[in-house]
Amino acid sequence: ERSLSMARAFGHPYIEREQLVSRFPGPGSMLGYAGEVMGIPSVISEIGGAGFSPGLEESWIETNVSGMFGVMQELGIVEGPAPCLDRYLMIEKTHRVNPSVGGYLHPELSEDRLMSEVHEGDLLGRVISPHTFEELERLTAPVDGRLYLISRPYPVNPGDWAFGVVDNAYATWES
Repeated sequence: ERSLSMARAFGHPYIEREQLVSRFPGPGSMLGYAGEVMGIPSVISEIGGAGFSPGLEESWIETNVSGMFGVMQELGIVEGPAPCLDRYLMIEKTHRVNPSVGGYLHPELSEDRLMSEVHEGDLLGRVISPHTFEELERLTAPVDGRLYLISRPYPVNPGDWAFGVVDNAYATWES
């Protein structure tokens, strides 16, 4: 509950509930140890990335700084009321869509599509051979949902991060 109140105070409309102690990365991680052994609540901001447009990267920095101040207000470290949104999308399940082959990842969606709706089977990106320019793999949305992780074009190895889709069947808006 304390971690959830900190996540709400971060002021971002999307909150993913994770089991960081019992699942990845597990009790050997810093957050897992803090939570399981020390009883210390925690939150993680996974907002940002490199290689995107400067305006988008700047907005991510502003979101993270503002969110950190909100958490500090919630904890009483900084004076003032923590921000509270009218509603939050509570996310229970996500799907990573990563290449199974190496090549050059060509996203089919622009970076401004982050958190937009996608439908099962929608083309998210393609892996192209840098040698022959042949399409090696098509990356598609596995379920109806929202695009929570989006990639920029870059050379990839099998399993590298590419896209993430929030599963609509496991996401609800809450006040």
